[in-house]
Amino acid sequence: MAEIKLDLRSATIIVAANNSLHRNMAEYVCDGVADDIEINAALAAAAGGRVFLLEGIYNCIANLVSPADTKLEGEGWGTILNFDDGGAGTVTDAGAITINGDNVHVFNLKAQLAAGCGAAGTRPNIIRATSHDRVFLKNLWLVGDETVDDANDQRQNGMVFYTVHYAKVVNCLIQDNKRNGIWCRGCDDSLFSGNTLYSNGYIGIYENWSGHHNEVIGNHISYNGVNGIYLYANPTLWDIAGNHIHDNVGHGIYIRGNVAPNYHKIRGNTIEGQTGGAQAGIHLFRSSYCVISGNQCLANPGDGIHIVGDATANCDHNVVVGNVCSANGSHGIEVAGGAFANSNLIKDNKLTGNTTAPFADGGLNTHLAAYVVPFSEGSDPQDSGYLIDLAGEFARAWLRLPPEVQQVVRMRIYARAVILSAAAMRLEINANGGADNEPFNIHATAAPNTPSISTSFAADDVIYWELTMAQIVALLGGDSVEVKVLHEAAGNGDVGTDAYLRTVEFEYV
Repeated sequence: MAEIKLDLRSATIIVAANNSLHRNMAEYVCDGVADDIEINAALAAAAGGRVFLLEGIYNCIANLVSPADTKLEGEGWGTILNFDDGGAGTVTDAGAITINGDNVHVFNLKAQLAAGCGAAGTRPNIIRATSHDRVFLKNLWLVGDETVDDANDQRQNGMVFYTVHYAKVVNCLIQDNKRNGIWCRGCDDSLFSGNTLYSNGYIGIYENWSGHHNEVIGNHISYNGVNGIYLYANPTLWDIAGNHIHDNVGHGIYIRGNVAPNYHKIRGNTIEGQTGGAQAGIHLFRSSYCVISGNQCLANPGDGIHIVGDATANCDHNVVVGNVCSANGSHGIEVAGGAFANSNLIKDNKLTGNTTAPFADGGLNTHLAAYVVPFSEGSDPQDSGYLIDLAGEFARAWLRLPPEVQQVVRMRIYARAVILSAAAMRLEINANGGADNEPFNIHATAAPNTPSISTSFAADDVIYWELTMAQIVALLGGDSVEVKVLHEAAGNGDVGTDAYLRTVEFEYV
């Protein structure tokens, strides 16, 4: 039988700072000057294993470079890596801690940049991984240098992930970086969870280009110089959930695509008190098929939620449901962009105390909650509705708006056309409304000669008219409303009323 020999060498190499306790335990003992030399030697010797840094202060004048399949771990935030090259440029944007292979873990330590660390054009990121996967960073405290600015988003970040997949960043504190807390480009299938991103010069978490299938869960993002979270240029399928985002200068969450669809989920976040200009809690721009649900957007200077497209890319088919948007400086929710913001669904949101109005609809075919009642009285009842084709004929409906109505967005009258027309059909529309203990006509609307929205219709087609004037949109839940429509003669190229009048619809938030 062959002899079996066991390799009893430890997979862990221990490194001590010059002020560490228990230095006798360490294979490498630093002297407090250029401690990167001893740490890098330990990382090379432990490649595929673990380097354990005892509590203490390690003074580094060059990058630490971790090879593949290697763990770099401290005893906690009392293990301090202080990077200070005196401006010589030996600590670089490749990363004060450079991830140099797949499957690298860095845990339980503090890394900080001294004022003026690095040289112009290569000023350091604290951690960087480029084209390496399965990077795991946990329980780190990363403090940047805000004294100089290299004017480049790929430098002076807390963390940089460039085409990295399956990364995890968990329970890290990332603060005071001149640029961004976490900067990603082409980052896929990664998790950012439980982190605090505080007082960074630009953005808390920034995906710069086309990252997919990432999760941003339960982070605290505040006091950053621009946006809390910014996804730029065609990222897809991000799940942004349960974050507390407040007091950033830009938008709380800014999603900007260039090609639709994008399919993000933005759910259960609290986004409050951004500080710059007319910034929104959630700003969705050129992104489609996203779900925005269960968020609280509170006291932001602009809209609670702003949805907008433009000629570059539409912002279509988004679902905005079950959010609370209160005390914002403009609207609770606004849809803008006309035909470039098409078929968005806005429903079951609570919109209270916003400065301008609960809601503004500047999109196309926006889907809202609707309350529909039939006409119940008229001069010529028929099986298909109340026929109005002669002077003096009318139809009338009475209703009480549901109590959940916060704002009427528009009133529509639906009918079945009797005749064919290439133009619109005219109708006189009158409405009165009032709440309990108010005059029944405090919201009085008279709209003679109203052309139908529908044109170029055939006999038996469904057609409709729409009113959005101030007295209509001022109606609220609980108001008692009566609507009366009457025949109008032809004029201005439109045909006279010749249709079966059927229902009144109020669309509302």
